[in-house]
Parts: sequence; structure tokens; C-alpha cells
Amino acid sequence: MDQWARSPGQALVMLKRTAIEVAHTIGRLSMPCTLSLSIALGLTGCALFLTEESRYLRSVKGHATEREVRQHLGTPADVTLDETGRSVWQYQTRTRIQQGTNNAWTTIEAWRCDDYRLTFDERRILRDWSHTSHQC
Repeated sequence: MDQWARSPGQALVMLKRTAIEVAHTIGRLSMPCTLSLSIALGLTGCALFLTEESRYLRSVKGHATEREVRQHLGTPADVTLDETGRSVWQYQTRTRIQQGTNNAWTTIEAWRCDDYRLTFDERRILRDWSHTSHQC
């Protein structure tokens, strides 16, 4: 079996298998210990699926300037002002994902679109951001 997951679904299955293997290796675990292990593995698994942009924005929220964000993420697709006069930047990314195979010669492909909305305060510091993901 390939050790690297090719999709989030495969990664989750691999994570669950690893948790089961660990539980069998350790032996019979008490219910609180098993629950703690499951929660820890679940939280770790979620972190694996964060986009590069989300990891960056999470790490710089509250202290990165507009200039620093632009250097890291590039020019935003759109810049507007919200009702309070704060600068709002929009970014969009598109990632090709493989859905499966149609037959021996072709694959079924899809695209995932990620939209980011960044809000900067009057001092041009990143104060808030949001991320939505959808198939496009």
C-alpha cells in the first residue's frame, strides 16, 4: 500500500488504521485513554488538511502588515473597504483534485476553489480572516 495519502479521505482512513494499530500494540486501553488517543489523532488529522494559506494566516493574524501579507500571498484579487472603513482583501485559489478513474485510460478530475477574505485595521494590521472552500 502506498504510504502517502492521495486525498483527504484516504488520509483519514490511514489515520484511523494507525490509531487501531496503536491501540492493538498497546493492548487493551481504558475508555478514557482510548478517548484521549482518538481526540489527539483527530485534531492532528485536521491540521494536516489546512491549506498553506490558512496555516500562514493563522500564524500572522494580529501582527502582520498589509505589506507582509502581500509579499507572502501576492496581489489580492479584489480590495474593498467595509462599512467601518477597514481594508478588505479577497484571494481566490484553484486546486486540481483527482476524483477517481473512469477506466484504465482516463481519470475523473475536479477543481477545489478556496476563497480567503482578509480584514486589516486602520494601522494596516491583519485583524481577521475567513476561508471557504468549495468544488468549482
